[in-house]
Amino acid sequence: MAAFRHAISHGIPIELDVQLARADLLVVVHDRDLLRLTGAGMAAADVDLDLLSRLRIGSSDERIALLPDMLAEVAGQVPVLLDVRRWGAAASAGLERAVAAAIGSYAGPLALQSFDPLAVLRFRRLISAHPIGQVSGRLESAGRLAALAGRSMAANLTA
Repeated sequence: MAAFRHAISHGIPIELDVQLARADLLVVVHDRDLLRLTGAGMAAADVDLDLLSRLRIGSSDERIALLPDMLAEVAGQVPVLLDVRRWGAAASAGLERAVAAAIGSYAGPLALQSFDPLAVLRFRRLISAHPIGQVSGRLESAGRLAALAGRSMAANLTA
């Protein structure tokens, strides 16, 4: 949260990665696991509220932020770009539903992006108040077919 407060105090737009953890928690974490961030060698998807309350970022007193807390802190003061992360294919739309619920009443400037074309399509059905787009990259963590679909950026052709 300290980094977000610093950006806000300087009028700097914020880009952050969000992913789904246990109990539909939306954690602000870039990597698949928490090793670089906290030293804990576990998947971000496996944390719960109790564990989050005990983990610290590096040697600081800072905790991993939850998306609703981060949005409450920003409160529309600067634009926000949410990079929604999913590690692997998922038949469930739980991630998209949780993000849509978290941003449902957010009135500030916000856009969403994901490498996952299925997530982009789901967001377009769930959210109309914010821009949504697919981003691309090498997608090394995806399977061969998923990486090909992700690199095609075909989801950007739908509106």
